[in-house]
Amino acid sequence: MSKYTNLIMHLLCHTVVKVPYLFPSRLPMMKRLHWVAKDYFQHIENYSAGYEEIKTFSLFEPSLKWKAKAISVLTVLSSDEAKSILKWKNKQETFQEVRTDVSIFSQSERKIGKFKVGFGKSGFHFNASLGVDSKYVKSCSVYLVVLDNGHYYLSVYWILKEEATSALRYVDVSNIKKHSVDYYTCNPFSKKFGHCQFFRKSNSCQQIILDNIESISNDIKVVEKRLFQLLGVNSRGNQAVTLDIHVDEIEPYYTEHMPEKKVEAQDTGLQLKADGHLEERFKPFSTIIENYESREFLVRLPELSGSSIDLVFIKSQIDEEVDEFRINDFAFRYYSPLESHLVYLFLELIDKNYQLLDKKFSESLLSTYKAPKKSHQHSYQKAYKAFIETSIIEGQLRSILDSKFMFSGRCEASILKDFMTKTERNLNTIKKVKLDIEAKKTAANELVQAANLTYQQGIAKLVAGLAALQVIIAVATAYNFDFVEKITTLLESSGDYFK
Repeated sequence: MSKYTNLIMHLLCHTVVKVPYLFPSRLPMMKRLHWVAKDYFQHIENYSAGYEEIKTFSLFEPSLKWKAKAISVLTVLSSDEAKSILKWKNKQETFQEVRTDVSIFSQSERKIGKFKVGFGKSGFHFNASLGVDSKYVKSCSVYLVVLDNGHYYLSVYWILKEEATSALRYVDVSNIKKHSVDYYTCNPFSKKFGHCQFFRKSNSCQQIILDNIESISNDIKVVEKRLFQLLGVNSRGNQAVTLDIHVDEIEPYYTEHMPEKKVEAQDTGLQLKADGHLEERFKPFSTIIENYESREFLVRLPELSGSSIDLVFIKSQIDEEVDEFRINDFAFRYYSPLESHLVYLFLELIDKNYQLLDKKFSESLLSTYKAPKKSHQHSYQKAYKAFIETSIIEGQLRSILDSKFMFSGRCEASILKDFMTKTERNLNTIKKVKLDIEAKKTAANELVQAANLTYQQGIAKLVAGLAALQVIIAVATAYNFDFVEKITTLLESSGDYFK
């Protein structure tokens, strides 16, 4: 598909329509040309009659006053990395000493501090300046979470600048063409002649929003790299990410009835939609938190499935609802990982580990009882590694349940109950998976043992044969038989024959 192909198709179809007598339809090939030309102009007519001209595009409904407030990232740490962070924290403290030892029995949430993004003095409210510029990030707060049985997590809550909202709201898309119909080939003798692909402007607009989300994510990764260097963290594993959206409206973002769209009619008969957006105001199918009273929602958006954002938290709050000391001010508050919606990042991170387990080992585990493409030893190693990783996931889920008391001190009761229920459900699921993997590991091990037994039997037969041959040679030598010489002569004559 190229501009050349579309140009030739344009000329060819116009020629067929203008001078049809040059292409007699009684011939099968010419009849196909007439059909393709008719189809070509039908596409143009359909697009010209009913397209929607979009001038700007947003992630959410642009008529509402909303902003991208923050992005929270949860990362798994090793015990050495946790110790390194505590040592850094201890150096910053002046009046008290921070314990830097780690234990499998401890449970805690430790605030490491707030960090300013940029250069210069960090100021009174920040512990340090990261010394790196960012287009979208203003500052961050960092927490070290220690769960039961020695599971460590680093939570970073990145506060976004206004530029992040500008990249997701009222994005100018007026320079994008309204539509396009791309043909695969202009060769009338090809089987693909007449086949085409449609591109709508709305699809290109959605891609721009997704690209801008990735730009924000990549900008955070640059600053995150500097933060990790400062704290002595080298983790490169999975991360769980949520985007916090503040809606400065009295109404919740998701409603039971879709608001009417304002559409202006032009003299040309075309429909004009000046402002388009990706996420409609109908409640999505995958909703984790749905609270119309507090007007807050935690959702998993299918439109963002290919992006770095796992979950989106949307909360509506106006200034009149903020208390005198601004403790409940969602628009400017730094959240810890054990508060409100952020607890679900733990399950999201474990779910990513589960998906990685499925991707790495499903094919080999499903073929355990079949004749393997590789050795039985290879199948056993795969099953053993899958068993180990499943045990790690099980341990992560158990650590959350065993640390319930710590979560209950910070998290809302309704959210905590749902969170723990889902954790128990996931634990039961991973137990069943682990039992299945253990059975397949046992089966693979038995196949290895059977293969080893067959191999040992073959070796035993070979050794017995060699021993018998040695006895025969010894007897022949003892009685001065020329048996050895005859065998040697026979082998030499055979070798001369095949030369």
